Amino acid sequence: MDYKQFDFYQKLKIQIGDWLKEKKSDKFKWKKYVSMLPNCFYFVSELAADNSLAIPDREKLAKAIAYVISPWDFLPEEVVGPAGFLDDITVCAVILNQVLPRIEKDIWNKYWKGDEDLNELIQNVLNDAEEMLGAELQNKILEKFA
Repeated sequence: MDYKQFDFYQKLKIQIGDWLKEKKSDKFKWKKYVSMLPNCFYFVSELAADNSLAIPDREKLAKAIAYVISPWDFLPEEVVGPAGFLDDITVCAVILNQVLPRIEKDIWNKYWKGDEDLNELIQNVLNDAEEMLGAELQNKILEKFA
C-alpha cells in the first residue's frame, strides 16, 4: 500500500472508530458493515499492489480503491453521515466477489486483517445490499462494477 492509501486508511479507521464510540451508532442497523470498511479498504489496496495477481483483477481492485477514496460517490459521507459508507463497502464486496475466486487463499490470508470470515462478509453485504441501499442504488453499483 502506498503512502497516500495508507494515510487514507488511517483517517478512515479513526473516523469510523470515533463514530462507533458514539452512543447513537448503536441504533444504526448496518453498523457492522461500516465498521468493516477500513479492513476491506486495506485488503483491497494490498491485493491491488500484489504483482502476483492478474492485471485485470488488479485493475478491478483499483476501481474499488478509487471509489472509496472519492468524495463524489453515490452516498457521500459528508451529506448522509456513516450511512455514506454503505455504498463503499458494497462496491468492495461486488469487486471482491469477482476477483477472490481467482486468488489463492494464502495470498488473501496474508492481507486480510479482519476477524470476520471474508467470504461470509462479502456474501452478507451482497445479500443485504438491496435493503441497505435500495434497489435503484444497488442496481447502479452492479451496473458500474459487476
